[in-house]
Amino acid sequence: MYKIAKSKKELNDCFELRKEVFVDEQNVPQENEFDEYEDEATHIIVYDVNHRPIAAARYRSYQNKAKIERVVVVKDQRMHGIGRKLMQFIEEEAQKDGFKEAILNGQIQAQPFYESLGYHPQGEIFLEEAIEHIEMQKQL
Repeated sequence: MYKIAKSKKELNDCFELRKEVFVDEQNVPQENEFDEYEDEATHIIVYDVNHRPIAAARYRSYQNKAKIERVVVVKDQRMHGIGRKLMQFIEEEAQKDGFKEAILNGQIQAQPFYESLGYHPQGEIFLEEAIEHIEMQKQL
């Protein structure tokens, strides 16, 4: 089930998934994972059939574009199309909010995934939390 996180529990599920993937797996300092945009962002949560949280992301307005951030899928659920469906859900919701373009800072290892969804790299590779990223964009 893909949905906008609205309750405190749903938001907490988003944050716990981000902590599991970014902080625990990728060693991003927890104080850097959570920022001043949490309240303004639209958070998305994905649950499996047993209501276990398995994926999350957020998007927010940035320079009149939907900036997609913090895209996570738990390790045992990767490579099953969940991330693809999550991105499609986000794009649909962003379009409903009036956005015509989406941007994201994708980790280099995920660049082929984002390209397969129609995102195009922009600019140079840069480091964010000691992980190589590249800005990518797509017309919605």
